[in-house]
Amino acid sequence: MNNKPQQTSKILKQSQVWQPLLELLFSQFANIVDSEVIAGAYLFGSLVNESGKRFDDKSSDVDVVLVTDFSNLAIDERVAKLNDLRRFKLNLERELTLLLQRENASKQVCSLVPITQFELSHGVHKGGHTGILTRTRSIDLVSGETVTSIVTAAESGRLLEMHRSTLQEVQSVRSKFVGVSVNGTNALSPSTSTDPIPKALARSLAAAISDDSTVSEDATNLTKGIDVLRTHLLSKAIQSPIASELKEWVDVRSGARGRVDDTISLDHYAYINELIFDKISQQYPLGSKVVYSKPQQRDPDSPLGVQPLPCEFLVGKDYQMLGKSSEKSRSVLAAQANMKAQLAPSFRIKLSEPDYAEELLQSSSDSLSSKKYREKIEIFENRARFASLSERLELGTRIILWYGHNLFYDSESSIEPYLVSCIDAWFQHCRTGIVNIGGGYEAWHPDYYPDRPAAFSFSANGGRSVFREANAYVTDDFEDGDLCRSFVPELVSRFIQSFLPKDGEYFLTDKDSFNFFVARKWRYGLK
Repeated sequence: MNNKPQQTSKILKQSQVWQPLLELLFSQFANIVDSEVIAGAYLFGSLVNESGKRFDDKSSDVDVVLVTDFSNLAIDERVAKLNDLRRFKLNLERELTLLLQRENASKQVCSLVPITQFELSHGVHKGGHTGILTRTRSIDLVSGETVTSIVTAAESGRLLEMHRSTLQEVQSVRSKFVGVSVNGTNALSPSTSTDPIPKALARSLAAAISDDSTVSEDATNLTKGIDVLRTHLLSKAIQSPIASELKEWVDVRSGARGRVDDTISLDHYAYINELIFDKISQQYPLGSKVVYSKPQQRDPDSPLGVQPLPCEFLVGKDYQMLGKSSEKSRSVLAAQANMKAQLAPSFRIKLSEPDYAEELLQSSSDSLSSKKYREKIEIFENRARFASLSERLELGTRIILWYGHNLFYDSESSIEPYLVSCIDAWFQHCRTGIVNIGGGYEAWHPDYYPDRPAAFSFSANGGRSVFREANAYVTDDFEDGDLCRSFVPELVSRFIQSFLPKDGEYFLTDKDSFNFFVARKWRYGLK
């Protein structure tokens, strides 16, 4: 909070409706922020700066950022909530127009920008102005307090640039969808075209599933984007009325028999827009903590008097697992034994450093040569990076150790070397900071998909580039060692992202969790 008074002009006069206007906004937004999906509302711009003395009753916008939490909502549920927001916005426009005595009924008074928690944490603003979120004075419309920023810090460097620009467009579309003037004019007005879907949406879908290895032509390929939508709609049409309607519309626009409107509906436009958001956000780990609650661990000082076996996995600066093969296999056995005995800590993951690392960090910088000082900085940065990843490193390692026998159920040899390879690949995966690195193959679990997000892409990653037929099992064409390097890290990442308990609820039962990790049950095909 900023308690320091803001300097205001002594010449400019404050509008007579400034205080009534604030009271109206407090009253209106207090009613919706208490809902499950609206986390906060913040007023900024000329109405806040200099106590509103530069706000013009007849022409200035009322600028509001609305923080939403869509993480647990399906896309059709989000579209329904956005429609609720549009109705709220229409009522707000009526109140504002009357209070400010505006004459142009087709021009919006309030610029309302719904922004997700994910976009907020990454500093995504529809106009590209991250400073609006991190450095702009605003009024919390729930508490009434003035704050110096909506978010204290944003991870602006983590998003790929094409994902950031695509999310900016997604946010802009979302704002236009809820944007309605007092006479009912919608800010979002799709144009008529002969394409199956609007080109802007098709390009954004292609960009959403691309990564930094995608060639520029593929990242904006219209056909690729349309294929992404068709695949999604095929899996969702049965359970989602809006997806079913959109599928029919796209099919007819693509040449199927029937007659449909030439222009896409606003709801269908919003649906595709939120799908684009999902395709991007799913590629990045959640900012919030995830807690793995199985197995329960006993206090090592319990009456049983049993101490956990010493167990340590050593990580190099490039996030490869260090040590002799025999030592790493023994660490796997010790960690599994500790977990079965429910003893903590079951294992530790340690960053490899020079013996003098701690002494160097504590040394006075003035006493160090340029070479030693650069080494000090490198050690510090490596530690900071490792600290930011340590929770995810440990969580994925624990999952691999716990479900390892399910992964290689049919293996005729000792599985410890495979688990070592899986953990090593998991460390490398964590280093990227991406949920699904992806590749040329698409895997899915038929027991859960498409009802649940049990699907992801993976690469051969040094394995045999073999593909026999669609719907083959991954264990048909890939050796266990090949699966360790790419399939298993993506599987673990998908489990953490989509199936770990959130808010006290499990997405999979214990039995289902074990079934989820049986590699021979997963099917795959070309992406």
